[in-house]
Parts: sequence; C-alpha cells; structure tokens
Amino acid sequence: MAVRAEPSGAPGLEISVIDDYRYYRPVARTAKLRAQERVSVMRLPMFMAMAVVAVGAACPAFSHHSVANFDFKKSGTVTGTVTYFSFTNPHSFIDMQVQDEAGDEHAYKIFTVARVVMMRTGWALEDLKPGDKVTITGSPDRKNPQYMYLNRIVFASGKVWDRDPALQK
Repeated sequence: MAVRAEPSGAPGLEISVIDDYRYYRPVARTAKLRAQERVSVMRLPMFMAMAVVAVGAACPAFSHHSVANFDFKKSGTVTGTVTYFSFTNPHSFIDMQVQDEAGDEHAYKIFTVARVVMMRTGWALEDLKPGDKVTITGSPDRKNPQYMYLNRIVFASGKVWDRDPALQK
C-alpha cells in the first residue's frame, strides 16, 4: 500500500493518496492558518457593514424638519431690522433685531419655506438684505416666542409676500 500526501491548494486541507484513491484530510492547524481563518471571518461583517453604508448613502434622505414646534393657531407681528438672511433649501430663515416698547433690542429668528418655494411664489433674492427694515407676521414657537414661522412679510420696498400664495391675490 502506497501512501503519499499532496497539497490541496485549500488552506487546512491536504490530499492523501492511498493506492490511487484521493482523500481530503485536515492538516494540523498552524498559527499562520488560524490567523488566515480569523481574517476571513472578520472580513464578512466588515464587508456587510460597508455594503449597508453604500446602499444607505445611495438612497435619498427621507427625513424632514418638523414645524410642530410652531403654534399656527396664534399669530404675532414684529417690525425690525434684518441682520442676516439665509435664502437656502430646505428652509430659509431671517435673523433680525426688534425693538420693544421699552427700547430694548431683541434678536428674532424667523423660519420659512425653502428657497425654491419662495421663488415660485414671487420672492426674489434682492427683496431682502441686511439693514432692511421689515414687518413680519408669523406663528410663534411654543417654547421661544422670539422664534417665528413666517406667514407674511412687508419688505422695505413696500412689496408684500404671503406664505399662502392665495393670500397674495
């Protein structure tokens, strides 16, 4: 009976040949073989995590900022000077200084719809700039009365813009 061993090409296995019959049998696991197995086992979760991230990054974001913090049953009007205007998507906002009856200045932040929506309803970029005096009517924030959601604005030029286009007619 002739017995010889041949490498199988697969880690951890060798071929034993006994009288022209081939048998695969495990070989003694060396430290190098155990390290190769650990690397192979660790690659699968890492590959799966990378696949999940790649698929998630390719999908559009379905989240949206809520306006639930604003009380749309109430309305307030303030007149003040614009200090900053962010005409952007997904939401634009206006920072302004408002003087109260006692002469004290207060910082207000007015949130509004996206730039694209504002432009579709007649708002132009040059309509508002820092230093302009404007009158704003909006719905106050439930916790911070100096935050408002824009319903209507009267620009320094006298032009009026309403959030609801039906009100502009």
